[in-house]
Amino acid sequence: MYETAEPGTREKTGRPADHGSAGEAGHEGRVLLDPPGFTPQQDVRHPLGRRFDRPAFRRQIPAMEIDRSLPPLASLFQELILEHYKRPRNKGELPGADRRVHMNNPTCGDEVWLQLRFAEDRIEDVRFVGEGCSISQASISMMTQLLKGRTRDEATQLMARFTELMHGDADAARDKALGDLRALAGVARFPVRVKCALLGWNALEEALHE
Repeated sequence: MYETAEPGTREKTGRPADHGSAGEAGHEGRVLLDPPGFTPQQDVRHPLGRRFDRPAFRRQIPAMEIDRSLPPLASLFQELILEHYKRPRNKGELPGADRRVHMNNPTCGDEVWLQLRFAEDRIEDVRFVGEGCSISQASISMMTQLLKGRTRDEATQLMARFTELMHGDADAARDKALGDLRALAGVARFPVRVKCALLGWNALEEALHE
Protein backbone atom coordinates (compact mmCIF):
# COMPACT_ATOMS: atom_id res chain seq x y z
CA MET A 1 0.00 0.00 0.00
CA TYR A 2 1.03 3.58 -0.57
CA GLU A 3 1.98 5.86 2.31
CA THR A 4 -0.07 9.01 2.77
CA ALA A 5 0.62 12.62 3.75
CA GLU A 6 -1.57 15.04 5.63
CA PRO A 7 -3.07 18.00 3.75
CA GLY A 8 -0.73 20.96 3.63
CA THR A 9 2.40 18.85 4.00
CA ARG A 10 4.96 18.07 1.33
CA GLU A 11 5.64 14.67 -0.15
CA LYS A 12 9.06 13.03 -0.16
CA THR A 13 9.47 14.11 -3.78
CA GLY A 14 9.12 17.75 -2.78
CA ARG A 15 5.66 18.21 -4.39
CA PRO A 16 2.97 19.95 -2.33
CA ALA A 17 0.08 17.76 -1.21
CA ASP A 18 -2.82 17.88 -3.66
CA HIS A 19 -6.09 18.53 -1.77
CA GLY A 20 -8.11 17.95 -4.91
CA SER A 21 -6.94 14.36 -5.27
CA ALA A 22 -8.87 13.00 -2.29
CA GLY A 23 -11.34 11.13 -4.48
CA GLU A 24 -8.58 9.40 -6.41
CA ALA A 25 -6.54 8.69 -3.34
CA GLY A 26 -9.47 7.22 -1.47
CA HIS A 27 -8.68 9.24 1.64
CA GLU A 28 -10.46 12.50 2.49
CA GLY A 29 -8.03 15.41 2.24
CA ARG A 30 -5.04 13.10 1.75
CA VAL A 31 -2.74 12.37 -1.20
CA LEU A 32 -0.82 9.24 -2.19
CA LEU A 33 2.93 9.07 -1.73
CA ASP A 34 5.12 7.01 -4.07
CA PRO A 35 6.53 3.79 -2.68
CA PRO A 36 10.35 3.60 -2.73
CA GLY A 37 11.73 3.33 -6.27
CA PHE A 38 8.35 4.08 -7.89
CA THR A 39 8.12 6.54 -10.76
CA PRO A 40 4.82 7.87 -12.16
CA GLN A 41 5.33 6.42 -15.61
CA GLN A 42 5.15 2.93 -14.13
CA ASP A 43 1.39 3.13 -13.62
CA VAL A 44 -0.97 5.27 -15.68
CA ARG A 45 -3.44 5.07 -12.81
CA HIS A 46 -1.08 6.90 -10.54
CA PRO A 47 -2.57 10.31 -9.66
CA LEU A 48 0.52 12.02 -11.06
CA GLY A 49 0.87 9.80 -14.14
CA ARG A 50 -1.16 11.93 -16.51
CA ARG A 51 0.78 15.08 -15.69
CA PHE A 52 4.23 13.49 -15.63
CA ASP A 53 6.69 15.85 -17.31
CA ARG A 54 9.27 13.65 -19.07
CA PRO A 55 11.54 16.49 -20.27
CA ALA A 56 11.55 17.99 -16.79
CA PHE A 57 12.30 14.58 -15.33
CA ARG A 58 15.26 14.15 -17.67
CA ARG A 59 16.64 17.52 -16.60
CA GLN A 60 16.79 16.24 -13.03
CA ILE A 61 19.12 13.38 -14.02
CA PRO A 62 22.77 14.47 -13.70
CA ALA A 63 24.75 14.15 -16.90
CA MET A 64 27.23 11.26 -16.98
CA GLU A 65 30.84 12.39 -16.98
CA ILE A 66 33.18 10.43 -19.28
CA ASP A 67 36.90 10.67 -18.69
CA ARG A 68 38.42 11.42 -22.07
CA SER A 69 41.81 12.47 -20.74
CA LEU A 70 43.45 9.20 -21.83
CA PRO A 71 43.10 7.74 -25.32
CA PRO A 72 42.17 4.09 -25.82
CA LEU A 73 45.78 2.91 -25.85
CA ALA A 74 45.08 -0.61 -27.06
CA SER A 75 43.34 0.81 -30.11
CA LEU A 76 46.15 3.24 -30.85
CA PHE A 77 48.76 0.50 -30.51
CA GLN A 78 46.80 -1.70 -32.87
CA GLU A 79 46.72 1.09 -35.43
CA LEU A 80 50.48 1.59 -35.10
CA ILE A 81 51.12 -2.13 -35.63
CA LEU A 82 48.93 -2.15 -38.73
CA GLU A 83 50.69 0.97 -40.00
CA HIS A 84 54.06 -0.79 -39.89
CA TYR A 85 52.55 -3.92 -41.39
CA LYS A 86 50.96 -2.15 -44.35
CA ARG A 87 53.79 0.36 -44.87
CA PRO A 88 56.92 -1.36 -43.51
CA ARG A 89 60.07 0.68 -43.01
CA ASN A 90 63.35 -0.40 -44.60
CA LYS A 91 61.84 -3.23 -46.60
CA GLY A 92 63.73 -4.35 -49.68
CA GLU A 93 67.11 -5.60 -50.85
CA LEU A 94 70.26 -4.05 -49.38
CA PRO A 95 73.13 -3.76 -51.91
CA GLY A 96 76.52 -4.59 -50.45
CA ALA A 97 75.12 -6.22 -47.30
CA ASP A 98 77.74 -7.72 -44.97
CA ARG A 99 75.28 -10.05 -43.27
CA ARG A 100 72.26 -11.89 -44.61
CA VAL A 101 70.26 -14.10 -42.26
CA HIS A 102 67.14 -16.12 -43.05
CA MET A 103 64.64 -17.02 -40.30
CA ASN A 104 61.22 -18.60 -40.42
CA ASN A 105 58.48 -19.51 -37.98
CA PRO A 106 56.75 -22.70 -39.15
CA THR A 107 53.96 -22.22 -36.59
CA CYS A 108 52.27 -19.50 -38.64
CA GLY A 109 54.42 -19.30 -41.78
CA ASP A 110 56.36 -16.13 -40.94
CA GLU A 111 59.58 -15.67 -42.89
CA VAL A 112 62.25 -12.97 -42.96
CA TRP A 113 65.59 -12.24 -44.61
CA LEU A 114 67.52 -9.69 -42.57
CA GLN A 115 70.39 -7.78 -44.24
CA LEU A 116 72.95 -5.63 -42.43
CA ARG A 117 75.79 -3.43 -43.65
CA PHE A 118 78.44 -2.34 -41.18
CA ALA A 119 80.77 0.63 -41.04
CA GLU A 120 83.45 -0.66 -38.68
CA ASP A 121 81.53 -1.51 -35.48
CA ARG A 122 78.33 0.32 -36.37
CA ILE A 123 75.28 -0.75 -38.31
CA GLU A 124 75.39 1.58 -41.30
CA ASP A 125 72.21 0.30 -42.92
CA VAL A 126 69.63 -2.45 -42.43
CA ARG A 127 66.83 -3.80 -44.56
CA PHE A 128 64.64 -6.85 -44.69
CA VAL A 129 62.49 -8.89 -47.00
CA GLY A 130 59.75 -11.02 -45.55
CA GLU A 131 56.17 -12.08 -45.29
CA GLY A 132 53.89 -13.28 -42.55
CA CYS A 133 51.50 -12.04 -39.89
CA SER A 134 51.17 -8.41 -38.87
CA ILE A 135 53.04 -8.98 -35.58
CA SER A 136 56.17 -10.45 -37.15
CA GLN A 137 56.37 -7.91 -39.97
CA ALA A 138 55.56 -4.89 -37.79
CA SER A 139 58.12 -5.96 -35.20
CA ILE A 140 60.98 -6.18 -37.68
CA SER A 141 59.92 -2.91 -39.35
CA MET A 142 60.09 -1.17 -35.96
CA MET A 143 63.37 -2.90 -35.19
CA THR A 144 65.10 -1.64 -38.34
CA GLN A 145 64.16 1.94 -37.46
CA LEU A 146 66.13 1.70 -34.22
CA LEU A 147 69.16 -0.22 -35.48
CA LYS A 148 70.67 2.26 -37.90
CA GLY A 149 73.78 3.91 -36.47
CA ARG A 150 74.01 1.66 -33.39
CA THR A 151 77.08 -0.30 -32.40
CA ARG A 152 76.95 -4.06 -32.03
CA ASP A 153 76.80 -3.73 -28.25
CA GLU A 154 73.97 -1.18 -28.44
CA ALA A 155 72.04 -3.44 -30.81
CA THR A 156 72.54 -6.35 -28.39
CA GLN A 157 71.24 -4.24 -25.48
CA LEU A 158 68.20 -3.21 -27.52
CA MET A 159 67.54 -6.85 -28.36
CA ALA A 160 67.71 -7.82 -24.67
CA ARG A 161 65.35 -4.99 -23.71
CA PHE A 162 62.78 -6.01 -26.30
CA THR A 163 62.99 -9.62 -25.13
CA GLU A 164 62.16 -8.37 -21.62
CA LEU A 165 59.16 -6.57 -23.09
CA MET A 166 57.98 -9.82 -24.66
CA HIS A 167 58.19 -11.47 -21.24
CA GLY A 168 55.83 -8.92 -19.72
CA ASP A 169 58.35 -6.57 -18.08
CA ALA A 170 56.40 -3.46 -17.01
CA ASP A 171 59.50 -1.23 -16.97
CA ALA A 172 60.34 -2.22 -20.53
CA ALA A 173 56.79 -1.32 -21.59
CA ARG A 174 57.47 2.25 -20.37
CA ASP A 175 60.98 2.49 -21.80
CA LYS A 176 60.97 5.26 -24.40
CA ALA A 177 64.18 3.86 -25.88
CA LEU A 178 62.05 1.12 -27.47
CA GLY A 179 60.09 3.66 -29.51
CA ASP A 180 57.22 2.17 -31.51
CA LEU A 181 58.13 -1.30 -30.24
CA ARG A 182 56.21 -0.53 -27.03
CA ALA A 183 53.03 -0.97 -29.05
CA LEU A 184 53.79 -4.70 -29.00
CA ALA A 185 53.72 -4.94 -25.19
CA GLY A 186 50.31 -6.63 -25.23
CA VAL A 187 51.73 -9.52 -27.28
CA ALA A 188 53.35 -10.81 -24.07
CA ARG A 189 49.94 -12.19 -23.03
CA PHE A 190 49.93 -14.56 -26.02
CA PRO A 191 52.96 -16.90 -25.95
CA VAL A 192 52.34 -18.21 -29.47
CA ARG A 193 52.49 -14.67 -30.87
CA VAL A 194 55.66 -13.86 -28.93
CA LYS A 195 57.52 -16.13 -31.36
CA CYS A 196 56.20 -14.00 -34.20
CA ALA A 197 57.38 -10.78 -32.58
CA LEU A 198 60.86 -12.20 -31.89
CA LEU A 199 61.45 -13.62 -35.38
CA GLY A 200 63.37 -10.62 -36.71
CA TRP A 201 65.28 -10.29 -33.46
CA ASN A 202 66.41 -13.90 -33.65
CA ALA A 203 67.75 -13.10 -37.10
CA LEU A 204 69.53 -10.05 -35.67
CA GLU A 205 71.13 -12.13 -32.92
CA GLU A 206 72.53 -14.55 -35.46
CA ALA A 207 73.76 -11.74 -37.71
CA LEU A 208 75.62 -10.04 -34.86
CA HIS A 209 77.40 -13.23 -33.88
CA GLU A 210 78.43 -14.48 -37.32
